[in-house]
Order: sequence, then structure tokens, then C-alpha cells
Amino acid sequence: LSLSLSPGMNLFRFLGDFSHFLAIVLLLVKVWKSRCCVGISGKTQFLYAVVFTTRYLDLFTSFISMYNTIMKILWTFSVYLESVTILPQLSLFMKTGEAETTIAPYVFALAAYRSLYLINWYWRFYNEGFYDPIAIAAGTVQIVIYCGFLISPRHQSSGKITGTACLIWRKIRTHIVPTPPLPSPLLSSSSLPSPPLPSPPLS
Repeated sequence: LSLSLSPGMNLFRFLGDFSHFLAIVLLLVKVWKSRCCVGISGKTQFLYAVVFTTRYLDLFTSFISMYNTIMKILWTFSVYLESVTILPQLSLFMKTGEAETTIAPYVFALAAYRSLYLINWYWRFYNEGFYDPIAIAAGTVQIVIYCGFLISPRHQSSGKITGTACLIWRKIRTHIVPTPPLPSPLLSSSSLPSPPLPSPPLS
């Protein structure tokens, strides 16, 4: 499962990066098609901006020493912040019914991204001896958040209670493969309007 693209690369990390890219594409497509941001948490997007800004600041400098200390702190901060960044989006997801169809693929792609990255860390530990406790701890926290969200009960309009994951999957399936409209029932003779009565003859 190891890939020779770069050190530490393996299939799980590659699929995780692809899932992350897919989540971004799904979000952009949603905004482009609907021409609005309904169902998208602005707080989550702001937190993601902070996460990746602090994580990749080292691309603009090459100073070694104090720089390394600062960058390590910022990287650690970004990893821990990313573990809870999805919370505003999940909170909004639980409150709005419309988002369950339009935002669910984006949320599921993010969940796949973090799950695959967590598997990647365990894979590297058992096969390469590389261990990053910060990344593993933060990834585990985020997976617990996603799992708690997916198994949380939801009340349906019919009064029944079902798991969030099942309810969202039904809405996604309906959105991707819409149910064809039922044909209009033929009007029965009893439902047809009666003909007008003839006018009485003129005397």
C-alpha cells in the first residue's frame, strides 16, 4: 500500500487527500449551482482558513531556529483546531433541513478525509515506526465527533425517530436519483362535472 510519490505516502493518505479535494469541489459546486450559501457554516469556513493559514506559513520563510519553534506551535495549533472546526457546520446541519441534501456530500467527504488520514497515521506507525501523537490524538477526537453526529437520533416529520446517518442517506439518494412523479389518476365518471341542464323552452 506504500506509494513512491513522496516519503510517508501511502494509499490511505492519497485517498484522504483526494477526499479532502472532493469535499472542496462539492462545496464549490453547491455554491455555484445554487448561487447562495444556504446551509454552509461561515464559522466552519473561517476556522478552516485559520487552520491552513497557520499550517502553511512556513512556505513563505526559511529561517531556522526560532522559526522552527514558532512553526511547530502553529502547526500543533492548526491540528488541534481542525479537530473541532467541523462543529459549527454539524450544528447548522442539525438545525436546518435543507442542508441535509445539499451539504451532506460535503460533510461525508470531510469525514472520509479525516478517517483515511487517521488510518494513514496508524499504518505509518506499524509499518514505518513513525508516530505523531498530536496528529493521532486530534484525528481520533474528530472521528469521535463525526461518529457522535452520525448516530445521533433525529425526529422525522412523521414522528418517527431514526439515526442521522440513515436519514441523511435517504435524502442524498433521493437527491441523486429523484423519485419519478406519480402519474395523475384518471378522473372517474363520478368525479367529472355534470353537464349543464338544458334551458327551458321559451313560451
